[in-house]
Amino acid sequence: MSKELNELREMQQRFNGFVGELKKMNDEPNPDPAKVDKIELELRGLAAKIETQRAIVITLSGGIDPTIRSGAWTDPYGLTAGVQPVSEETRAAFTVYAKTGNDADLRAMTTGFSGGGDTGGYLIPQLWENQILGRERELFVMRQLADVQSSASDRNLPLVDTYGASGWIKEGEQYLESDPSFTTKIMQAHKVGRICKVSEELLMDNSFNLENWLIDTFSYTNGFAMESAYFSGSGINQPTGFLNEADTVAAAGNSLTYSDVLELFTELKEGYFQNATWVMNRRTLSTIMKLKDDAGAYIYQPFDPKTPNAPLGFVLGRPCVLSEFMPDVGAGNKPVAFGDFKRYRIHDRVGFTLQRLVEKYADVGFIGFRGMQRTDGKLLTTEAIKVLQF
Repeated sequence: MSKELNELREMQQRFNGFVGELKKMNDEPNPDPAKVDKIELELRGLAAKIETQRAIVITLSGGIDPTIRSGAWTDPYGLTAGVQPVSEETRAAFTVYAKTGNDADLRAMTTGFSGGGDTGGYLIPQLWENQILGRERELFVMRQLADVQSSASDRNLPLVDTYGASGWIKEGEQYLESDPSFTTKIMQAHKVGRICKVSEELLMDNSFNLENWLIDTFSYTNGFAMESAYFSGSGINQPTGFLNEADTVAAAGNSLTYSDVLELFTELKEGYFQNATWVMNRRTLSTIMKLKDDAGAYIYQPFDPKTPNAPLGFVLGRPCVLSEFMPDVGAGNKPVAFGDFKRYRIHDRVGFTLQRLVEKYADVGFIGFRGMQRTDGKLLTTEAIKVLQF
């Protein structure tokens, strides 16, 4: 494999050399257009060869890319389980498209992609999508707490409104007829996305890892927007936040007290208690850490650092999770939530779409990338989470 890796490095050195020549030409008062076009043509052709060679190196090294930074994403949550692996040829073809705009190889690989730029861009390889979803889960707590599912269409979810009732039956008597009632919630496909720009110079620099940059950029910014909606979204062109659907418990006064926390704790039904978690921001937690019960004991207990995967701490014996998307203590606010967050459903529509934009920013020397994913979120059972409201 050393021979193939050396060939890849030689190609990268040639590529960087061409980039240096092009930069020098662009610094000249009157660069020769023919020479500029020739070098740009060389760069496009060499970029495609580099990605093909990188695919060969990765295949020979057992799926590990030796040219990517250490600590790369390793699918810690099993998102790729049961997913058909993406061939390195497909991944390389998509990277060539993202870097150079050359989609000839990509168009030939129709499985898993839309028709191309004329229909709104390409669906990115499954491996990229899994990395984006994995990093969104690492960065934001709702994807850790909620029930996350995905499909290729909207989902109608029949939910039990009332279960009916059972009764005692004497021998020989008829069974009681009691029908449950159902309601329906529709999980839709709300779009979240953005356009990010990369300079032509940076894009032509082969040491710039475009793949990781795009994954990092979209996973953080899209994830930030989605997390905000999962907490407090209106449900209009975005998910419905649990703070707008959960049952509320009124605070007794203007400041957070032990009685408020205890009231919230006892209002949650037993069936949701086993998986119940506290959610609040750091400022609210700092207040709760000072509260004591009627016996004079602190209601907050720090976690044991020796315990694997330990939560931040415990309030009245249940784990506590922090999020800056929870509001502060204040009039009209809902600063503390307690309940079974698995009853909140996040529904992702399969496919992250990426489109390369050339003409839009050509006058300033940038290439744009329009990225979009679709999701919805709803609290399926309103009594499963209780929120304290001032």
